[in-house]
Amino acid sequence: MDAKVVLIVDSDLGFVFWLGQALQRAKYVAVPARTCPDAISLVSELKIDPDLLIVNVALPDAAGLAESLRRSNPRLKVIALVERGQESGALGGNVALKFKPAAWEDVSPLEWLGLPAALLDDSLIH
Repeated sequence: MDAKVVLIVDSDLGFVFWLGQALQRAKYVAVPARTCPDAISLVSELKIDPDLLIVNVALPDAAGLAESLRRSNPRLKVIALVERGQESGALGGNVALKFKPAAWEDVSPLEWLGLPAALLDDSLIH
């Protein structure tokens, strides 16, 4: 079975790499991006078709990114990262919400792996 590709888009590079490392340890292919245009460029340059998009809804054009990726992969799953008190945004379709912790360094990576695994119907977490 091929590894599932997860595109992570958030302006907080520390968070993006922290989550990416956790996903890679769980046998996912994590592709980090800081902005939505960066994410589109990476998808095009690397010729990848993400299975899951994790995107901060506060980023400019987060909805456009989700829409663009869904055109090439209608089965794309989306996790919308929101901060407390923030609107969930309009990412359309099936979107799971996940609150981004204020101090992600203090959160166990295992707490973050359950939702991607459930959405991708995967049993790769050990």
